[in-house]
Amino acid sequence: IDAAIAENNFLLLELFAPWCGHCKQLAPQYEIAATAVKDDGIVLAKIDATVDTAAAQKFGVRGYPTLIWFKNGERKEYKGPRDAAGIEQWVRKNTQPTVRSVTTAELAGLIEESEAVVVAYFGADHANYGHFSTVAEADAMADVTFASVTDADSGKVTVHRKFDDDVDFEGSWEDVSEFASFVAAEGFPYFAEATKNWQRLQSTRPVIFLTCLDTSNEEDMALGELLAKEFRADFASTYAGAELLPRLESFGISEADGVPTGVVISNTHGFKYPFPKAEKEWNEANVREWLEGIKSGEIKPFFKSEPIPEENDGDVTVLVGDNFKDIVFAEGKNVLVEFYAPWCGHCKNLAPIYEQLGAAYADDDSVVIAKMDSTANDNPVVQIQGFPTLYFFPAGNDEGIKYNSGRDLDSFKAFIEANRVGGAAADSDDEGKGHDEL
Repeated sequence: IDAAIAENNFLLLELFAPWCGHCKQLAPQYEIAATAVKDDGIVLAKIDATVDTAAAQKFGVRGYPTLIWFKNGERKEYKGPRDAAGIEQWVRKNTQPTVRSVTTAELAGLIEESEAVVVAYFGADHANYGHFSTVAEADAMADVTFASVTDADSGKVTVHRKFDDDVDFEGSWEDVSEFASFVAAEGFPYFAEATKNWQRLQSTRPVIFLTCLDTSNEEDMALGELLAKEFRADFASTYAGAELLPRLESFGISEADGVPTGVVISNTHGFKYPFPKAEKEWNEANVREWLEGIKSGEIKPFFKSEPIPEENDGDVTVLVGDNFKDIVFAEGKNVLVEFYAPWCGHCKNLAPIYEQLGAAYADDDSVVIAKMDSTANDNPVVQIQGFPTLYFFPAGNDEGIKYNSGRDLDSFKAFIEANRVGGAAADSDDEGKGHDEL
């Protein structure tokens, strides 16, 4: 693969696992996109990371599929769409300069061919061009076209959009995040299809409003569009078809309630706010009231938990949502937590080593080795982005330290000993054992 990266200016690499459901869904779309761009100097490649484990390690695979974009040998994570048309559009755009330099005469054609264009009416020598180009280079902005008008110098930045009226940026340039937030909210269609936009929304917007509906129902789609535009400053709105409904149970939504329904998800805290379909009809007034209640804090998040285990005396302590605080935040306890999924291949590989780690600390009252099935339980601290996720909570530290070291027994023990508060090392002899004090 190193040779392929060196020989091709533009290459998208997928590292997959044969058993991965998301990889299976991506496979036909990836093949279609590869065929569409192969004659234009763009290569789509793939590696079975369960076979080529060296490649998996080299590219830091933590979940499947992992997609990496290489442009002239420089790599960045691919966070674009997972459908053929979206992949093709993304890779083609990323072969172009991040900010396209155009004249006023050329601008009209660029606006016509793009869903949205963020236009700086100034050139590269302007004081704000640095912040403008920084935002343009962000991975999450890959679906938006950025342009600089070289024969203009008004200092203005405008988002020209097909889906709504044009809008000017009127915020401060002192903090680049203000401009980035403006583009994230105003530079994309307000009511976006989830499978094509989920990665972008997760990385750019703190709160997502997901609607699950019958996409052929014009009235429900129109309501979604209306509310998405109205609440766009607070929520990034997206939608999925009724086929997604069974997968929303972990978000507190019952399949029996049917569509349309929805859930608001906080990317910052992991909180979930399912619409109370069993109590209220999905209509404009009720959905608006629900969204306003989430904004104000009046509506509390859904918190998922399995029953607390009646027996929990194994070497690895079982955590559920309702006992998390009692165990992890217990006074004087240093707690390592594995957040796992039962179907996760990496988690299954880790399991025997994690059991050995639990046994190593079984007689140390100040260290707890714990695990939580995060597909069935929520937690109040850690936002789970992939499996397994490991956090260490030294005694008195309720925020935790993310564990990014090796997955072998010695690495785990070394990390715990370096970060624990108080207590003796695991498997170590007491100093002076066998000697009496005089």
